[in-house]
Amino acid sequence: MGVQTFDDALLEFLGRRHDAFEAISAVEICHKAGIDNISIDLMYGLPGQTLLMQKYDLEAAVSLDVQHISSYCLSYEKGTPIEKLRRQGRVAVADDDTCAQMYTQMYCHLEDAGFEHYEISNFAIPRYRSHHNSSYWSGTKYLGLGAGAHSYNGRSRQWNIQNLDLYMDGVEKGKTSYKIEHLTERDRYNEMLMLRLRTSEGIDLSALPAAERDRIISDSHRLVDSRGLVLENGRLKIPQEKMFVSNNIISALFI
Repeated sequence: MGVQTFDDALLEFLGRRHDAFEAISAVEICHKAGIDNISIDLMYGLPGQTLLMQKYDLEAAVSLDVQHISSYCLSYEKGTPIEKLRRQGRVAVADDDTCAQMYTQMYCHLEDAGFEHYEISNFAIPRYRSHHNSSYWSGTKYLGLGAGAHSYNGRSRQWNIQNLDLYMDGVEKGKTSYKIEHLTERDRYNEMLMLRLRTSEGIDLSALPAAERDRIISDSHRLVDSRGLVLENGRLKIPQEKMFVSNNIISALFI
């Protein structure tokens, strides 16, 4: 459920169609309906957001008795309205230090509330991790059915056309249209690093082919020495306090 924040002014600025009351009411409706597996999304690093404002968001989220929380730092994607405002100088962009402090506050607060920090942006009460997302991070193969659905077989990914009428017409004629991206060995290796090192489990070196295992061990030595990475019980991980800069650490291992 896309809550984003419980601050109405920030929600309005982000162009969201709901306010905090509606977000809280939606969660309460789910509880009353007997749904006991509720996930909400939050954002931090929002324009004008302070550490105190973020703390309020975290407290409000925990008070709703949800089982899963995803929390993402705001990014300014090219072509979006907020990115246009940033280019025009009309947005007070949060600096890296503030975002890093918010990240630390986030995982400390949620862990104190009983959530497991199992992926850079994801937190769950024990036994309520997202199986759907976890399958992506672990490289599990999957088949997507329907218009716009994505599939992955370990060596390539494909996605069906999004237009429902064209998709249905293709199915009836036995000519379903899709696009495919073939992944090179380099693509697969770098993707494995990028996805698995974002998780609390990291990479199980014993489960890798010998060539990949030797390469990672060789390339990661200097990062282990500088504590950018840790090696524990045969697993290579990024320490929690370094997760906010994980992209820099992971990209240093790319081939």
